[in-house]
Order: sequence, then C-alpha cells, then structure tokens
Amino acid sequence: MISGTVGRRGGRAALWLVVGLLVGGTVGAGAAYLIKRGKDGVSGGPRLGKAEEMDFVPADAAGFIHVRVRGLWHTEAFADFRKLVEKAGPQAKAVIDDSFVPAPSTLDRVTLVFIKTAPQMLPLGQPPKGKGPLPKGKGAFPPAAPQPPGVPFGNDFLPVPVAVDDIKAAVVIAFSAPFDAGSVRSTYLKAATQVKHGDREYWDDPGASIAAYFPSDTVMVLSNGDGMKAYLAKLGNPNGFLTTAIDHAREGSRHVVAAINFGHLGVNAAMLDGVPEEYKQAATTARTVLRAESLMIGYAIGEESKFDVRLKYKDDAGATESETALRELAKIGREKLAEPKKQMETALNGPPNVTKPRPLKDLPAALGSLFGLGSINALDEWLADPPLRTEGSELVFTPKVPSLTALYASAAAASIGTLLPAVDNVRGAATRVKDANNLKQFGLAMHAYNDAKGHFPPQDGKTAAHPKGGLSWRVHLLPYIEQDALYKQFNLDEPWDGPTNKKLIEKMPAIFQSPFVADPPNQTRYKVFSGRDTIIHPGSRTTLLDITDGTSNTILIVGGGRPVVWTQPDDIPFTGAEVPPSVLALPGQTGCNVALCDGSVRWLELSRLSPTTLKAAITRAGGETLGPDWDAAEGPRRPLNFKD
Repeated sequence: MISGTVGRRGGRAALWLVVGLLVGGTVGAGAAYLIKRGKDGVSGGPRLGKAEEMDFVPADAAGFIHVRVRGLWHTEAFADFRKLVEKAGPQAKAVIDDSFVPAPSTLDRVTLVFIKTAPQMLPLGQPPKGKGPLPKGKGAFPPAAPQPPGVPFGNDFLPVPVAVDDIKAAVVIAFSAPFDAGSVRSTYLKAATQVKHGDREYWDDPGASIAAYFPSDTVMVLSNGDGMKAYLAKLGNPNGFLTTAIDHAREGSRHVVAAINFGHLGVNAAMLDGVPEEYKQAATTARTVLRAESLMIGYAIGEESKFDVRLKYKDDAGATESETALRELAKIGREKLAEPKKQMETALNGPPNVTKPRPLKDLPAALGSLFGLGSINALDEWLADPPLRTEGSELVFTPKVPSLTALYASAAAASIGTLLPAVDNVRGAATRVKDANNLKQFGLAMHAYNDAKGHFPPQDGKTAAHPKGGLSWRVHLLPYIEQDALYKQFNLDEPWDGPTNKKLIEKMPAIFQSPFVADPPNQTRYKVFSGRDTIIHPGSRTTLLDITDGTSNTILIVGGGRPVVWTQPDDIPFTGAEVPPSVLALPGQTGCNVALCDGSVRWLELSRLSPTTLKAAITRAGGETLGPDWDAAEGPRRPLNFKD
C-alpha cells in the first residue's frame, strides 16, 4: 500500500489527489473513448511526446498503469471541463500554482508501478495480517488431519507456515516544467531523513509513511519506505517481460497504457487445470495463449482513436501459435452462440402454436430479442474473422468499439433480450432460496420443539396433554416460528375443523405459502411423510436417537407435492413401499427442496431419483443404503445447521 504525500496543505492528501487523477483519468479516458467511434487497427494515434520517465519503470515490475494526464485534459472529451475551469478566471490558475509545489498545472503524466517482492513466510502460530487468532483448538485442519510432509504441524493458529505474496507500489509523476526538489522536501517532508540505496538517494518519513525519490528535476517517485526499497531494488535492470510494453508507453501514441507481467503474477497454463469437462477443448487451446510473458492494453482518444491489446511472447513463433489458438477459440465461441440464438428466436417468435395476437406481457421479451438476435449475429460475424495480427513476438488484438449509441443499444438488447433467460434463472434461484429458508425455519422449530418436549411433534397433534387433539404438526410449531399469539387462539382439544379452530384457518402465516406457486388460500405444500417408519406420524414420539439410518440420510420435511389445508393433519402417507418421486412434484419445477434431519436443505431433481432411493431416504431406521442416484439428484445444497 502507498501512503504518504506531496502537498503543502493536508499531509497525505496530495498523494491521494495524484491517485485520484490516475483513476479519474483512466475512467475518463475510457468513457471518452466509448463516445468516440473506434477505428479498427489504426497504426498511428495522437502525438503526445516521449515519456522519458518510463526509464524509471522497472522492466521486471509486476505491472504498471501509465496515464497521460495532460494529454487527456486537452482532448475533445474534456472540452466542457476545460471551459468550466476557465470560468474561474485567469488569475485562479496562477493562485493554485503559486500555492503548491510543484505547480499543479505542470502535472503531465502519472505511472503507477507494482512491484512483487519475495514471499513473506508467516511462521507457525502466527495468524495472517488482519486476522485474529483462531479459537483454541479450532485450527484450520482438525487434529487428525494428515501432516504435510516435512512441515511442522500445529493447531492453534495456522497449521503450517504459509508463504504470502507481497505487492508494493510506487507512483512515478512527471511534470512539464522543472521543479525544486529541495522546496518539495522542505515543505512536505520536514521530518524525512536521507537514505542511500546503492548509488541512489531518497527521502523517507516513516511517521507519515512517505518516501520520495527525485531522479530528475521533472520527475518524482512516491511510495512508502518498504515500497521505495522494493522499487529501487528493481530499477536499473534492463531485462524483464515488460520491456516492450514500456516502449509502447514511452513513444506517446496512447493516452493510457496498462501492462501486467504474467511471470510475476502466476498467470500460466496451469490455471486451466481441473476445468469442467465441457470446457476441456477450449482450455486445451487456451494453454497456448497463456504462454505469453506479458499483457498490455492501451487506448488513445482523437480523430484516430484506437484500442489495442497486446500479448508478448518469447519469440515470433509463440505469437503465431497464439494467433492460431485464438482463432480456434473464436470458432468454439461461435458454436456456443447457438443456444442463446435459439433462445432469442423463441422469444421473438413465441412458443410453438402460439395464439396471435400474443399477450402484452410477451412484448418486452420480443422487443429485446429483436436487438439481442441482431447483437448475437453481429458477434458471430466478428468471431468469424477476429481482428488479430502478429507484430514480431507480439500478438495484437484491435477490436472496433462501436459508437455510444450502438453501445447503448447493444447493452439494452443484452439486458432485455440476451439476458432474459438469465433473469429467469436468477428469479428461479431466488425462489429456491426463499423456499429453502422457509424449510430452515421449520427445521429450527422442529428441533426447538424436540428440545422442549423431548421428541418431535406427532403428525396429528395428539399428545399426552391433549389426547383428543387433531391439529397438524404445523400448528404445534407456531410458538417456535414467532407465532405464539396465534397458537394460543387454538383449542388443542378440538379437531382442526372444530368450531374454534375452523375460524383460524384463514390466519395462515405467510411462511407456509410456497413461493413456487399461487395455491388456494390457506393451503400449504410443506408436509412430512407420515407412516410407522417415518420421523413424524400419528401419535409419534420420535427422538434423534431413533434416527439410526443417519440424520444426513433421512428426510424431515418436504416442500413439494399437492397442497393441503395448513391446520389439517394431512401429509404424504407412507406405507413402507417404494415411493414415486412424482409425489413431490411442483408446478413448473423439475424438483423440490427437502430438509434433512442433519440440518441441511437440498434441492432434489426428481427425474434423477429412483423410487427405491426415495423410500430409503424416508425411513428413519430401515437400514437401507442410499443409491448413487441420491447424489446424482442433488441440486445446490445449503448447509443449514438447526443448532446455529
């Protein structure tokens, strides 16, 4: 982290001002570039002058971001801002320049440099920075975990010594006019001391976390003490993967240049190990691309605006092989467009045998698909011949960025059309989460009831205290789901449809409403399997000790099947025979959520589940083994500990 400043007013404020200029300049340049129509493959660009301070960017750095602040300020994109500043009056600029050193109006270029230092080893027993100790006896690995070979094992904080990468940063600032380094030091670095690093000298103020190096009368470098040491240790070495990117930044045809050193940041083909099977083909091809030494991205604004991405390889052959690989990836990309294109066509044309005129609710999807289909076809044309070329050992990618109007239309199309299936998926996922949370609350209530009564509630509500009762287990959970006031209105010695209890049916709490479907009023789909071998059945007094098949293998509550009146002791009967998974079906869904006795909720894809396995999951002590289709049927699992 860089901390410190160069500012007569405000300590560290000036450094953050510089960083703000860097970020603001980058964002502003990006926005301005999108406003201008990009020219494909323009070889020239603005003539911004050479950035000689790039000599002070180590070729072996982890990366850098170079911003031509003055050049950006004088582009058409910032014309309105310039006019606004000019309205402050001709003397305003002079006042600002006279108040600070160096004069702010002479700020020309800013380069943020990242340096990777040797990994720091955290010794055994020392928690990572910013993390408190783990609780006693709660190490990252359990005590019985295998000991890594050759490494001392411990269990109080970290189980093994850990290497932590450390990235330092420094800011190289170039001015268009000379400044007095002595004035900068006396004004902003009064407590700093002079430090020698080889044949170079810099000034360090540890109290303010500021270090400054003045390589010339127009350039200063800012960091903190550790960052400056790391920066100077790298400086002067002409060998490094960023040499070509530094040359591009120096020559002055781009307003912004960003580069990363793949070798320092661990970007390599090994990143693709273990990818899912459906992506293996693309991953194999991409390995060739990831042999690059560095990546550079640059863009410039003007009559000949350009945006270029450059991958630098060890030699010309590497760049050529990568171009071939990327063109192969483009072919794979075109194949992947088939499914979204089909979805767009379905949204445009409507489902088979659709009645026309179509309902108004179909209009947004149809309009979105019109733009979405056009965008997909345009992308398909682009992938058919991607703008790639090689320049020696560099692979150059020069995409053509559309005008702001076209960009907006494409974004709208994506949001309305292309992303409509994704929106549906998100909505469906949110519904599943809500349903799972309902089941979690019921599970918590079940265990709270068990803690209070010594057993789970019976299915018919007939207890020793109320042997004539006839209310569902759902009613008896009310005190444990913050519905005690409603619970006290029920007559526990009366059937669910008795004169008192019948009036309360209409007061069904919202938690019993399935989020998947609009059922008739006061009906729920949250049920249990009810039978002699299940957890809950008429007159049952089941405890956790009775679940000998394992709590992680036994269903407690389900969220599917037919709806029932919520107060009625009406559930899914279980006779001991195999159960067809269709008894859990939900309209418009391929499965349902179930709460297990171990405190987890899982989604079951019913088409993957056999009747035999479902029966085994229903019984509490049948001694069955769940078939392999139990895991195959599992959707996203949400661990929900009932005791949390």
